[in-house]
Amino acid sequence: MAETPEVFEEQETKKDTDKPTLSSGGALGADTIFEKAAKAAGHVVKAMSFKGHDTKSKNRIKILPDFLKAADKFLKKANKTLKRVLPNEKTKKGRYVRNLLRRNYFQVKDSDQIIAVAPLKYGSLTEVEGGTAWAIQMAIDLGKKDIYLYDLSNNEWTKWQETPTGARFLPAPAPVLGNNYTGIGSREMTPEGEAAILALYEKPKKEVPKASGFTTEIPKGEGFDEEISREE
Repeated sequence: MAETPEVFEEQETKKDTDKPTLSSGGALGADTIFEKAAKAAGHVVKAMSFKGHDTKSKNRIKILPDFLKAADKFLKKANKTLKRVLPNEKTKKGRYVRNLLRRNYFQVKDSDQIIAVAPLKYGSLTEVEGGTAWAIQMAIDLGKKDIYLYDLSNNEWTKWQETPTGARFLPAPAPVLGNNYTGIGSREMTPEGEAAILALYEKPKKEVPKASGFTTEIPKGEGFDEEISREE
């Protein structure tokens, strides 16, 4: 099966491609805090969105309905672990919530580093509360990503790590922002959670080795009705 087309920013300049890039979801709470902090730091900000999405983000990238549906197989795979109820698309509310979950896939699919700020479920070291769990589980399923969680239930940084008895979130130092990262989390943010996010932008970003002797040009993907919303 062909890979899902990449999302590219039409207005993106060559200069911007050298900047760190945040992918988020345009929601209130953690998403908004990440977006504002990243913008202030001079990062490229992409808030994954769709037609009819209730968001105040000025950094929206709208994904065509047909390509939103490409996320369904990843939602179904994630749900084998989460064991939740996927929204019924026969109702207007169900379609909207399903699109929110679909856009979670596009938040994480191209990022090397996932940073979430949300509480772990009570008694669990593997599952996060709320809708953030879908994005994290899809990132886990995709593999080859560094996944960090600031656990709001304990106010500490954790990282998804393999152990002899299975993978789980274990205490870890705060991440150093990578060049291509996702910042997401709970809508209901605590002062501790907000402080944890803002502190990340005071730390130096990871150094990315520069290739020497050649350059590689990445072609733009096709199939996305993509735009940046500048609505006030």
